[in-house]
Amino acid sequence: MPIKRKINQERDDDDHRQSLNRSFRREKHQKSRTSCSANDFEEDFHEDQGTQIIDDIYMPPPPVQPTNLEDQTGKRLIIETIEIINFKSYGGKSIIGPFYKSFNSIVGPNGSGKSNVIDSMLFVFGYRAQKLRSNKISNIIHNSEKLPNCTFAQVIVNFVMIDDRGDEKVNLIEDSRFNISRVYETVKRAKCEAIKALKLENQKKIEESKLIQFNRYRIKKKMASQEAQKKEFDLEVEKLKQIAEELDRNIKNSNKEYSEKNDSYKKVEKTYEEYKEKILEYDKKDYIINSKSKAARDKLKKLNKQIAESQKKLQKLQDEPVKAESIEEFQESIENLQQNLVEIEKLINQATETAQDECSEMIKNRDEINHKLMKFKTDQNDKLSAKNKAYNEYMVRKQRVEDIQAKYDQLQSKIKQINDENQEKTKMITRYEQEIPVEKGKQKDLNRKYEKLECQRSSITKEINQKNDELSALKDFVSKSQSRDQIRNALMEAKQKGILKGIYGRLGDLGAIDKKFDIAISTACGRLKNFVVDTIENAQKCVEFLKENSLPPVTFIALDKIKVQWDDDVQYPENIPRLFDLIRIKDERIRPAFYYALRDTLVAENIDQAKRITKNARYRIVTLKGDLIEMEGAMTGGGKPRSGGMGQSIAETETDTSKEFIADLEKKLKNLLEERQQIDYQIESIREEISQSFKDITFMEDKLQSFRLEVGDSDQRLKQLKENLAKIKSEADQNKDDPQLEKLRIEFEKAESIYEKEMSKGDSLEESIKELDEKIQQKLNKKLDPLKKKRKNIDKDLKENQSKMNQILSEMKAYDLSLKKAEENLSSDEKLKQQISEELEELQREKQECESSAKEIGEKCAEIYEKMQNLEQEIDSIRKSIKENDLKLNDTKNKQLDLNLFEEQELERISPEQIEKKIQKIQADLEKLHPNFASIEEFKKKNVEYKNKLNELREITSKRDVYMEHLKETKHRRFKEFRQGFLLIARKLKELYRTITLGGDADLEFVDSLDPFSEGINFAVRPNKKSWKNNINLSGGEKTLASLALIFALHYYKPSPLYIMDEIDAALDFKNVSIIANYIKKRTKNTQFLIISLRNNMYELADRLIGIYKTHNITGTVVFDWISFDSLLKHRDSERNKNSRGQEILSQENSKNLDSQPNSVIQ
Repeated sequence: MPIKRKINQERDDDDHRQSLNRSFRREKHQKSRTSCSANDFEEDFHEDQGTQIIDDIYMPPPPVQPTNLEDQTGKRLIIETIEIINFKSYGGKSIIGPFYKSFNSIVGPNGSGKSNVIDSMLFVFGYRAQKLRSNKISNIIHNSEKLPNCTFAQVIVNFVMIDDRGDEKVNLIEDSRFNISRVYETVKRAKCEAIKALKLENQKKIEESKLIQFNRYRIKKKMASQEAQKKEFDLEVEKLKQIAEELDRNIKNSNKEYSEKNDSYKKVEKTYEEYKEKILEYDKKDYIINSKSKAARDKLKKLNKQIAESQKKLQKLQDEPVKAESIEEFQESIENLQQNLVEIEKLINQATETAQDECSEMIKNRDEINHKLMKFKTDQNDKLSAKNKAYNEYMVRKQRVEDIQAKYDQLQSKIKQINDENQEKTKMITRYEQEIPVEKGKQKDLNRKYEKLECQRSSITKEINQKNDELSALKDFVSKSQSRDQIRNALMEAKQKGILKGIYGRLGDLGAIDKKFDIAISTACGRLKNFVVDTIENAQKCVEFLKENSLPPVTFIALDKIKVQWDDDVQYPENIPRLFDLIRIKDERIRPAFYYALRDTLVAENIDQAKRITKNARYRIVTLKGDLIEMEGAMTGGGKPRSGGMGQSIAETETDTSKEFIADLEKKLKNLLEERQQIDYQIESIREEISQSFKDITFMEDKLQSFRLEVGDSDQRLKQLKENLAKIKSEADQNKDDPQLEKLRIEFEKAESIYEKEMSKGDSLEESIKELDEKIQQKLNKKLDPLKKKRKNIDKDLKENQSKMNQILSEMKAYDLSLKKAEENLSSDEKLKQQISEELEELQREKQECESSAKEIGEKCAEIYEKMQNLEQEIDSIRKSIKENDLKLNDTKNKQLDLNLFEEQELERISPEQIEKKIQKIQADLEKLHPNFASIEEFKKKNVEYKNKLNELREITSKRDVYMEHLKETKHRRFKEFRQGFLLIARKLKELYRTITLGGDADLEFVDSLDPFSEGINFAVRPNKKSWKNNINLSGGEKTLASLALIFALHYYKPSPLYIMDEIDAALDFKNVSIIANYIKKRTKNTQFLIISLRNNMYELADRLIGIYKTHNITGTVVFDWISFDSLLKHRDSERNKNSRGQEILSQENSKNLDSQPNSVIQ
């Protein structure tokens, strides 16, 4: 123990001395630059683009966007020389360099001290002794036969700024040189003893006492804080348990209520859909009724108009009896006129008798002639009556024929009009009959597509529910597994610290198996959660460690107590594999533990194969689906199979596998939700198309039915019109060639000719009478003129009345025929009107019934829709409540991760009696407590103090929230900048690796894409013509190429001024060495490379060689400049012919320089 303390004290003294030395040099260097550095920093700070200041914290800007490395020039930093004094193999003072600005190669034989150059750089930059390939820092001091008593070691690295203009010349910037140095010194033993003698013994005791007291105080303080923390944890655990139980109850109640509401919603939705279908049927029926009613009303309107016209015509005809009365008046007037005429004739006869006496002779002659004339007049009147009678009969017959022809023409035009309308309607019927099946086919296709999408949506919804259940189960599994991971991490951490020994890890983590057998091994091997240790003593220590740290107990497998043997050459039935043989094990010492856990368990493809094998022999068999048959014949299976007990690789754990499954499930769930959303959009679109198609079909069917009804009505009407037309046509045909009409015409013409002949004969007699009358008249004028004049007027009136009477008689006959026909048409129209009115009343009744039913169903639909809206709101609120309770429960479970979890075996070992005893003990302890009433005042004080502290807490909490927001923004910015740089580096890495390997591939990827800073980055490589591998599985040369590609990609993103590499080409063949060397030569001219190499393909391309050699165990250096040497050779060749002596002197001087100064440059 004293030796360890002494060593640690010496190391602490060394570290303290080195830190003081560095601080002194840093202060000394900063004093010379204090006046200008602050201003320079302030100027640079304000000039940086992308810089942020958050709460006085300086956030540096992201790196400048990379540019072309080949053409990059400007100011940069290089190492000019390295001064090494008494460091390792470098005895005395050695100066390495000067180095060239780009490609420098350090060459020398093995063991000469090349790698000590890198050690010296690490020493200057403050690395510990282990990084310098030394067990102790004191080993770096040079020790050789010539220089055995060196007491210190020092390394000074001289830097300088240059202005690189792209040429071979090195342009130094004035006053830009500075150096970094580090010294390590040792104190001689005598001085150490003198210093130790000066220390007083009591001072040691005081220091030790102070140290002990400080340790005691620290331990007590830690114990008190742990006790308080334990009490807080216990209270928090109880709260969390109560909250978790309450949340579980709330979630169960919410789920139950949600299922009930969901069932109610489905029932209501089904009823709503049924009522919607009924409403659509009623709408269709109402539309048909409206169409029929409209057609009937139109038809009734036409009939009413037609009836009105018929009634008007009938009324007109019925008014004709007035003319019959006029005929009677005319007849009476004619009789009166005839009587008056007779009287006048008597008077005339008297006058004539009187005059006859006077003109007897003339009268006698005239009487004779008059007698003849009267006789002729009588015949003439008969002829006139016959003529008039023939005329009237002919005109009546002719008018009847003309009326029949006019009616025939009218019926023909009406039939033509109806035929034209029927043709148009027939075309529309044909069109609709063709379009309706097409539209119905389209509707069927849409319905099939709708049903298919509904099935898809139902299956996707079912799959989403399954995925949600699996995701919840996996998350619960991960949360429980994290407790086991806590135990594993605690044990492994204790092993690393040296507290525990002999722990190999969890059994399931120490092996790997193909994914195909994951369920089988997770089901058959219940010991995968056990931890493997080497001895039973170490297992006991592990158990005590878990108890001391209040961790849940686990089961340990001690390898020294396992005595098992297995046979690898056994042949099993049907060549099924043994589960033990399928496990890949990295450490063969673990294999007995796996055999101890599995024994000879076999793996069958299915349960039928397992049953078939167990019929003939006893085996323990597990299937790929997790069904297990024990050797005794007991069979277990069904339910959700176990998985994740063992990974596909040895480093993989069940929690990692479960996390991968969770990520995969979340990704699948997201894709399913997006797919269901797309299907919902399609379903909504198809619903609109189906609705529009249904409306179109209903419209066309209604129009088709309406047209069919109208065509049917038109056909009936047309049939009736054709019947009437046939009758009228037959009448017209009969009357057209009517012989009676022709006969009447001939008789009329004959009577007229006879009458005209008789008129001519009467005219001659009248002339004779006229002559006599003139003679007699002269004598009788005075007596007969008034009478004749009166008789003449009577004759005139008599003729007019007879003519009018004959005309009225002919008209009356025609009116009688028209009246009879009008009465017949009016009667048929009245019957048709009565029929249509009855149909219209029936349709109106049906419409009222449909409207009442539709109104009633509409009210029910409104109620159901309102109920659906309420149920949807309730379901949404229940979903929201379930989600909130799930979040709270997850938070509570996350808070419970640090609680002690007991496995089933441990719970079985705890009896109810033990729990009852523990409860009684706690109650007894509670009874021993005595209340202190004086604590009330103290409580009041503490309450005031609590409120003050609470206000302080609120202020601190608000500040914390501000800082948390800044931290969130900063993390987001860090992630964004890191991701941008990472993608750029990965792209450049891929490009560079392909260039270097001539066809290979490399890739960088985040282990956790959401938090790359926690899990790190995975570097995968695919060498040329090989498969993908992780970096740890590559060969030496492949690792070198991959690492160099990564370094060059990082250099592309953010160039570094200096690279030092030690034999990077050792594992490469000559081809790859040439590729790497040429790449460094051509593509990295803006950086200084110091490469240690023994391959000529590498160092021959360097701009400057640094030679390392060793004589008498002391390393020396020499510099060889290719550029200066080439120019020197050219100069020597040109001068050789002029002055050979001068050339020999120059050679001798160069030789002397090499012997006297090993660190000089050959020029």
